[in-house]
Amino acid sequence: MNIFREEALNHQTDSNYGEIVLPASFGLSVSALTTLFIFLCLILFILYGSYTRKAHLSGIVMPSSGLVKITPQYAGYVTKLTASEGQHIIAGETLYHISGEHFNEQGAGTLAAIRLSLQTQFTMLTSQQTLELRDNSQQQHAIQQQIVSLKPQVKSAEKRLSLAVHQAALAVSVMERYKKLADTHYVSDIEYQQKQIDVSTSQQNVEDQRQGLLQLHTAMEAAKDDLDHLIVQGESRKAEMDRQLQVIRQQQDELAGKENFTLTSPVSGTVAAVLVRQGQSVRASEPVMTLIPDNARLQIELYATSQNAGFIQAGQRVALRFSAFPYQKFGVQYGTIREISHTTLTSSDLLSVSPVTWKENEGHYRVIVEPENTFILAYGKQEALRPGMVLEGDVSLDTRNLWEWLTEPLWSLKGKL
Repeated sequence: MNIFREEALNHQTDSNYGEIVLPASFGLSVSALTTLFIFLCLILFILYGSYTRKAHLSGIVMPSSGLVKITPQYAGYVTKLTASEGQHIIAGETLYHISGEHFNEQGAGTLAAIRLSLQTQFTMLTSQQTLELRDNSQQQHAIQQQIVSLKPQVKSAEKRLSLAVHQAALAVSVMERYKKLADTHYVSDIEYQQKQIDVSTSQQNVEDQRQGLLQLHTAMEAAKDDLDHLIVQGESRKAEMDRQLQVIRQQQDELAGKENFTLTSPVSGTVAAVLVRQGQSVRASEPVMTLIPDNARLQIELYATSQNAGFIQAGQRVALRFSAFPYQKFGVQYGTIREISHTTLTSSDLLSVSPVTWKENEGHYRVIVEPENTFILAYGKQEALRPGMVLEGDVSLDTRNLWEWLTEPLWSLKGKL
């Protein structure tokens, strides 16, 4: 069963009047073509387009051999400044005259009083050393005289001992002959006993002479020991006094260095900055002047974190923007990376030469850049780059296709899985 009338169905097959065509508008066609073109361009851009990741580094202009900082060893105030900024200095030339004198409430110089006290101590100690050495020398001379006087006494005692021994031998010989005579009754026993007494007396004399000689030898050895002791004592005391005098001399030298001293240039170069003027105070180990050594070329030191240092290599081109010369007005300068440090820098290494911001808990690498020009063209003049100028540098790290960049989250997700 058909719900349409037969005439209606036959009318649809009637082609006497042609086919019905709905023409598209011009605007719709243009929109469709434009959309298709943009879509194709977007596909081509994603397939063949690339993205370069850049690192923004901070840095400073520095001489290739570094800045030479002049620092005093002691605190004080500048009495005379003999150099000015831009002046060429020869190694060893005086830069500052500095006084470290301090004055008390009465207006007396503290260092001058200490110097006078040290001089008094030195004089008194020198006098004491002279007196002690003289006394020691006199004692040595007295003992030497004693030894000299003992020598002839020893010789005389040796002769007396020799005579006593000879006399004792004769007495024994006489006694033995008297003994033989007494046995034959040619002499009385009393005479024989008298000869025995003579032998005992002569032997006693030998012992007395031997004891006297021993006493003289003992006195001689004691005198020699006393002389040796005095010599060692004198040398030891002299060494001790010399040490004390040397300590005072060292204190005097240190005091002289604190009271009035000069700062000289360690190298030949040009004065880059005078940080302390005449009349101003200085502190120990704080820089008062900076020098640029001769034959030092300007270079740029950029500081890269460990996050950016992996893709930085020598030979890369760097875009440089100096704070003193805004790039919007004077353009961007360029340079080439010469080297990059192999180890990270400590905060003291970085902050001592550069005002860049230090990121805690992250290593920093020094990137040395050789600028294409050591000047910037500003208002028709060539303005030279100066040490200490801060800047920023842009370094290209790596280049990837856009489709790789868009699909990076998927790759990272795959790595996590």
